[in-house]
Amino acid sequence: MDFLINKLQNQLTSNDLEKDIFDQRSETFIRNFPLSVFFGLIFTLFLWYIEFYNGAIIALIYSGINILFPLVLRFKKMTYSFAVYFITIATYLVYIYLLFYTGGPSSPYKTWLVTMISSALWYFDKKNAQVNAVLVIFLFSLMSFIAHQGLYVFPNHVPETNQTLHESFVYTTFITFYLSFIFMYEGALQKSTKTVKKQNEEIMTQNEELNQQQEEMLAQNEHLTKTQELIESSLKYARRIQKTMLPKEELLAKDFKGSFVLNKPKHIVGGDFFWYAQKGDHKITIIADCTGHGVPAALLTMLGHNMLDQIIHKENILTPSKILLELDLRLRDKLNYHINDGMDMSILSINEKEQSFLFAGAKQNAIRISADGTLENLIGDKSPIGSEQHKNKSFVDYPSNYNEGDTFYMFSDGFQDQFGGDDNSKYLRKRFRNLLSDISSKDMPKQKEILESEFITWKSNFPQTDDILVVGIKQ
Repeated sequence: MDFLINKLQNQLTSNDLEKDIFDQRSETFIRNFPLSVFFGLIFTLFLWYIEFYNGAIIALIYSGINILFPLVLRFKKMTYSFAVYFITIATYLVYIYLLFYTGGPSSPYKTWLVTMISSALWYFDKKNAQVNAVLVIFLFSLMSFIAHQGLYVFPNHVPETNQTLHESFVYTTFITFYLSFIFMYEGALQKSTKTVKKQNEEIMTQNEELNQQQEEMLAQNEHLTKTQELIESSLKYARRIQKTMLPKEELLAKDFKGSFVLNKPKHIVGGDFFWYAQKGDHKITIIADCTGHGVPAALLTMLGHNMLDQIIHKENILTPSKILLELDLRLRDKLNYHINDGMDMSILSINEKEQSFLFAGAKQNAIRISADGTLENLIGDKSPIGSEQHKNKSFVDYPSNYNEGDTFYMFSDGFQDQFGGDDNSKYLRKRFRNLLSDISSKDMPKQKEILESEFITWKSNFPQTDDILVVGIKQ
């Protein structure tokens, strides 16, 4: 039964009522169909028995309407208002017919008009009940006026011998029907109340769960915030240690006519570093780009820096190619020959006394621009430092002389690999080389300023791709 009621309820639609109210009222409306059919058939049999045949036929027709209407509703959706108004009008017509042919204002059926007011209240609201009350009073007053003025004599088609029985039956069935209707309404109301209560309990349970989840999320966020602050604090401290151990830019400024260092790590700590020392007549400048970025790359910078100190300062190896080869052996040994991480590196050794230089690179190049603007690419070898992916490594020195006013540029690949511009493309080596050529005649601090401005403009709102390191020195 409940399944059928729910099925019929789903066929009714209403935009005027809230869901819980609509569910209660529509259930009352649908449950009234079998009740109306039952009482309609009882009236049919009784009225036929007392030989009020027209009334029996009307009662049978009304029963038929209450049987057919749910069948139509089963297969066709309709608005709740239309369904209620249709049944209400049909009921009014039945009552008016019975009133007119059972004595008018003296008919026992006048008590049944009360059900029209009640049903309007239960199916809709007080406003509809008031409208129906006015209508019922108007109908009864109109019939009373007509009868009192003698304008029309309302006949009573119930045989006179059965009129007392008829009146008793009508009043009794009215009381029975009305009580049944109230019981049915209360049942729908209780069911609706239970449903709403259950929904409220579910909502309260969900709210409690959501509040608990929110508290857990807040606790997790607080923990994550504290963890992030701790990590950032540790990284900043690591950055200070890294800066302390790596050479200062002032060393270059002291030993060259002009210099700059543009160092922009992608994260707080970076994997690009430069190393510098003067050993006798040799000014040795080294640029390194460690694998990756962030903390792992920063650890490699410390490892590489310490190894360079050992190789150059303690073992007095000054030739760029030999420095690269020795560093490669030591780094691979330190990493147990199982890790493909390492670093790209270029080494420039300038001999002021002979006005010459040696260059060697491990998967890294450099640029020399002479005072007259001539650009020369200093090409390194293709093997990196430390990686086990390259076998039988060898590094070759590139010897040459320089002239006073020549500028050397050493750099990692971060600047030229940066994405940006209008089409989010790489800056690329050619554009970077042309930029260095254009600014080489300017003083070194100005060059650094231009490079930094160009990088920021090119990057725009795109994320930084890699660590950035560019070193310029002028002889």
